[in-house]
Amino acid sequence: MVDASLSDQNGTSTFDKRFAALRNLHEELNALLPERAFTISGPYWGMNIVLWARQLSSFAAIGLGNSYKYNIPGTPMQAGNVRIALPSLRRWATASAKLKQWLATSVSKLAPGDKAITEFQDLEKNFSKMLVQANGRVQIASFYKSWFGKFASLPASGRALALYQDLSSAYVLGSTLPDLPDDEKTSRKPGRVAQQLMLNCL
Repeated sequence: MVDASLSDQNGTSTFDKRFAALRNLHEELNALLPERAFTISGPYWGMNIVLWARQLSSFAAIGLGNSYKYNIPGTPMQAGNVRIALPSLRRWATASAKLKQWLATSVSKLAPGDKAITEFQDLEKNFSKMLVQANGRVQIASFYKSWFGKFASLPASGRALALYQDLSSAYVLGSTLPDLPDDEKTSRKPGRVAQQLMLNCL
């Protein structure tokens, strides 16, 4: 099951109700399906993992490419922006000169010893490589694999709480950083994506 119109990284205020409605839809579907039925949620960026971690779907569908969303067969595909993952924030951002400057500025805002310092410095150092579409895709997919793997290795009963704690850490980190460049539109607050996903984990 997928909401093909949902780009769950947009950070819009409507997601507070929309995510809850999606969660409720999965609960209602599961109540009607045979006990041994398999269900697949997504692809999305994070709500697929939330639904899976909460045991509301058997599998989390994952899209590789630029959108991490479902594209209806036969509909025109829009050219995607080059994006890079910001692993500590559990999100991505559009690669641009402004983002590179944001990375440099953010390092100065972090407490000494914060693991995000090395991460941001490495991203800034390798930024020109990330501007190549294929490299950006590989970087995001590599992060996504390791992020999902953290929870796949846990017992099913502990995944939702672990995901909540993981996203909480990302939200707290994001609250200490300056707003992302205006390319991010309604999700300029660095912790916005993690915050909205976090509130649906438990």
